[in-house]
Amino acid sequence: MQSLIIHPPRRVPESIKDAVKKELKRMIEIDVIEKVDQPTDWVNSVVYVMKPSGELRICLDTKDLNNCVRRPHHYIQVLGDILPQLQGASVFSILDARSGYWNVKLDDESKLLTTFNTPYGRYCFRRLPFGLVLVQDVFQKKVNQTFEGLPDVVAIADDIVVFGKTQAEYDEHMDNVMKRTQEVGICLNPDKCVVKSHRIKFFGNYLSSKRLEPDPDMMAAIVDMTPPTNAHELQSFLASTLAYFDTNKPVTIQTDATKRGVGATILQHERPVAYASKSLTETESNYCNIEREMLGIVFGLERFHHYTYGRPVTIETDHKPLE
Repeated sequence: MQSLIIHPPRRVPESIKDAVKKELKRMIEIDVIEKVDQPTDWVNSVVYVMKPSGELRICLDTKDLNNCVRRPHHYIQVLGDILPQLQGASVFSILDARSGYWNVKLDDESKLLTTFNTPYGRYCFRRLPFGLVLVQDVFQKKVNQTFEGLPDVVAIADDIVVFGKTQAEYDEHMDNVMKRTQEVGICLNPDKCVVKSHRIKFFGNYLSSKRLEPDPDMMAAIVDMTPPTNAHELQSFLASTLAYFDTNKPVTIQTDATKRGVGATILQHERPVAYASKSLTETESNYCNIEREMLGIVFGLERFHHYTYGRPVTIETDHKPLE
């Protein structure tokens, strides 16, 4: 790792000097930072940011550190991964972990890498700071480990969704989550928690026992969207208008092939869930028509394997010899 990155302290505007001192003191009291007196190879800068609430946030300037750290690349679920787990749920809660990253403690070696300079002395983070390129990977891994083994709990970043098919089932799951958060010391933000509701907002959608509804604000954005004029704009538009996969609905895959490429669409009740395509290699381009069309079917089944595995699938193709 690169060494001896030493930044002098940035000047603090007179108007926020008292707020900076107060925030540094608060962060020490809640065990987020600590004073550093020993020599360190890294001394980063910090950025002072005023939040909309009027509170001051002290953020580590991580541009140098990010050039040297290695990401663990932990997989983070997307909505399509989560929705099948929510089928049949009727009671929901969504909990917010207060200052989520600060729930992850750093080891001694990592702490010193986050050393930063201020006009009031040097400090380092005892807990995971905002801004590092690896924080989302590290935090998500910790969250997954925290709630591992608990039924009907989905945690993405600092949002924790607890659900159940019945009131009694939900109560049991919620009790398990509360015990686990207390055991590991996760602090929740009551102002951002929605508890025991039949409808919650999650990932830009409203989830309920009856349906998945898009956020009206997002729908307005789609209605007002400028029509796409190129392939990139079309892909962006399609991504915002796709349906969500429902494990209770039949699955259809439509495929097509040309001499240059193959494409596939997965649908449920004629509503597209996802699109996929790829260019053909020189060898594949020399296949006869029926072979290219069959290649398109194989491509579609492989690309949408996580949707189709273990369930009946209807394949639709315009190549009659394959019927």
